[in-house]
Amino acid sequence: MLKLAFVDIGELGWSLYLSAHLRWLKENTDYSLAIVTSPDRSCLYQNLANLLIDVPHDFYEKFTGEPNCLGLYPLDRKKVKEYFQGMLP
Repeated sequence: MLKLAFVDIGELGWSLYLSAHLRWLKENTDYSLAIVTSPDRSCLYQNLANLLIDVPHDFYEKFTGEPNCLGLYPLDRKKVKEYFQGMLP
């Protein structure tokens, strides 16, 4: 059973912070971890996450144009959570 799931859909710099955080969780807890990310970033999470899930292709079509680089119009967390809810065990 999963304890924590993370969605990595942001900038690469944040992916590096997230992978470091997952490494800490892996070494200091017994949590079962999942990560949803693009296939080209899965190498950051090898041996850290118990479950790696690829971001579906339609994700970017569905959410393109909602956020902006300044964070003035961030993605609605509820919408993102609803989108990924069915993908996690």
